[in-house]
Amino acid sequence: MLRSAAESREALERVVSVVAGAATSLSSATAAPQTPTSQTPLPRAVKIDAPKFDGADGGKLIHWLLAVERCAKAQLIDSNEQMVSYTISNLRSRASEWAFSTLLADECAFDTWNIFRARITAMYQPPNNEVLLQGHFFSLRQGKLSLERYIQEMRSLCAAITTSPLPKSVKVPAFLNGLNSEPARQELYRRLPATMEDAIRIALVEQQSFRMEA
Repeated sequence: MLRSAAESREALERVVSVVAGAATSLSSATAAPQTPTSQTPLPRAVKIDAPKFDGADGGKLIHWLLAVERCAKAQLIDSNEQMVSYTISNLRSRASEWAFSTLLADECAFDTWNIFRARITAMYQPPNNEVLLQGHFFSLRQGKLSLERYIQEMRSLCAAITTSPLPKSVKVPAFLNGLNSEPARQELYRRLPATMEDAIRIALVEQQSFRMEA
């Protein structure tokens, strides 16, 4: 009788083991197809060589800083320490000497990216740089430039004017005045867009339509 009870217990344990194994297999089979869709793909870094800055032409500093920021973003560099180190690695000549001399004097001199940006701007950008950029913006004309090149110049100048950004109310007239006399300009004067980006979109569409009809 005792043997029969032991055998029954063993049989029951085998049944429980089989059922548990089957449940585990079923759970794994059900969950497996969901794994790829439940996980968000991680972004991949893209290696891009940033331009170099040697301090010789302070007028190009703002454009260089913008380019470095874009390259850092592509490489998934986002912390302050990494951003400052990456930017300093792309300095050359006297600009590099200035950065390392500053760090030797105070290792916390560039604690954040904003501090570094402000200090290098104060060091190398001409005091009246924004006044010069604004003058260039308002005097820029398309002339022999392609429409795409003219748009790029206008956008670059706007991006470089950071201390006192130009209001929307002056960007659109400046863009219109610089355009050559062509269908794009006529359409812009007819529609009077609210922003420069709206004006750019209209101009590009009109140019494309003109080319298709020609």
